[in-house]
Amino acid sequence: MLTKFKQNLSLDEVLNNAPIIIKNTMNFLEKVQPNLKNTIKLSLTLIKFMQMVNFKRVSFKELNNHRICNLYLLVFAPSGSGKDKALKNLNTHIFRKVLDEIKNTYDEKYETEKKEIAKKYINKEAKAELKKLRKLTLETNSATPEGICQDAGSLLKVDFGSIFIKISELSSMEHHECKKFLKMIISCYDGDFDSKSIKSEQRLDNISFLPISFVGLSDPSEFFTSLKNEIEKMFKTGLARRAITVFQPYYKSSPIPDNYRKQIELAQWFAGETSDEVKNIFNQIQIGSTYTIENEAIDTVLLNYKRYVQEEGNREDDDILKKEFQNRELKVLNIACLYASLNHPQDLRISVDDVNQAITTIQFISDDMRLFIEHKPDKFDEYDKFFNFLVKNTGKRFSKTILINNHHNEIGMKRNYLRKNFSDIIIILKEIAELKGYMLKEEYNQKHNGHFIILVEETITEDKKDFKLLNGNVIENALE
Repeated sequence: MLTKFKQNLSLDEVLNNAPIIIKNTMNFLEKVQPNLKNTIKLSLTLIKFMQMVNFKRVSFKELNNHRICNLYLLVFAPSGSGKDKALKNLNTHIFRKVLDEIKNTYDEKYETEKKEIAKKYINKEAKAELKKLRKLTLETNSATPEGICQDAGSLLKVDFGSIFIKISELSSMEHHECKKFLKMIISCYDGDFDSKSIKSEQRLDNISFLPISFVGLSDPSEFFTSLKNEIEKMFKTGLARRAITVFQPYYKSSPIPDNYRKQIELAQWFAGETSDEVKNIFNQIQIGSTYTIENEAIDTVLLNYKRYVQEEGNREDDDILKKEFQNRELKVLNIACLYASLNHPQDLRISVDDVNQAITTIQFISDDMRLFIEHKPDKFDEYDKFFNFLVKNTGKRFSKTILINNHHNEIGMKRNYLRKNFSDIIIILKEIAELKGYMLKEEYNQKHNGHFIILVEETITEDKKDFKLLNGNVIENALE
């Protein structure tokens, strides 16, 4: 009999079934980030704790499988919602002591290597070797295959440290670079770094079993227009399997209470206690700890959950949602390992409770993928304004050139943005038109090298190239 796992969980249900340190951290974020969606706050909390245990190179065993513990996270939320600020608050008030220790360890490694080079080489040789020396940082903000592999090569020399990538605005990357970056990220998920991805003169031996975690933040609007096709391809080819995706389509600012300053001060005071707890847990985790999933957890929980996600995935028509559902088990395993290290750092087992906590968390967070995939971007003002312009001019044919050069202000988009993303924008407008009882038609005139659009009511009949309106008016097939 298939075990049913609860969906549509409340935040309280999740936090009451999570490590106490997760609950305390979330209580802090609730006070200082009221405009940010709960799934995003929880996901950002998880990625910071994962950065902490990755430094200790924590891994886990499930039957005959031995895997690194890591997390990939995509956060889609509008500008101003507080996603970047939430990370800064976590860094400053919750993880500062841990991050300082990690940074000091990296700095000590760098200084030690400098001294070794000074002893071994002189003059030009020493300068040349110093240029090759790579200083490790807490997080990588500009990730290239060459840079990531170089970092991995440096970390291979020691038994601590990991790669943590944070891209603050994925959509601001050039389309080609975004595609290249996401492809590289997918290939590194299991901790394997292929030397073929870097330039031959910088090539290193292939590197395996090195923890890598990633958080990408972005306003979602670009991913419904110019990057829509690319992100869908990436999801289908493995990103949905690997990355947790959380999504907030819009936000409404919460009213500021009269005692706001005192609330913030109190939250920061409690954060100090939580920070001490985080540092205590960090100190207890031994470098290279490997947590083993108990047989009871596999037999009574994980196997049932695996059957559940497979059957739920089979019911999905959308390929991306199918892939996301059927691979939730892998995300549960990673979070269960994380929770075991937080619940009992020195007891190297993953218990039934750890797995159940992880399942509750993943079930709560994963609902956002459906919201992202099924979201219709008609809530975005830029599309609404463009669509309303077309509605006011129903039945009128516009050329692409005329729209971009003469009507960009009425449309509400910059001229260069319109020109660059016109085809993708039209795809979205067609969806909006269909939802609202219209039809957006495209025409191409090879003789004049023209691209034309016309918005008509859905019941309009097409007779060759003329569009007849219900009131009998005929729109002439003429160039603008």
